[in-house]
Amino acid sequence: MTKHDHGLKEKVEGTIDKVKGEVKEVVGKVTDNKKLQAEG
Repeated sequence: MTKHDHGLKEKVEGTIDKVKGEVKEVVGKVTDNKKLQAEG
């Protein structure tokens, strides 16, 4: 894996984590689940 590939992988993983957090926050708000909302 080249240095460029590694950087791209890190960027993609970071974006995925961000999206997962945003989804948890929205689902927590919709379902009034404070724990799930806090995880987002």
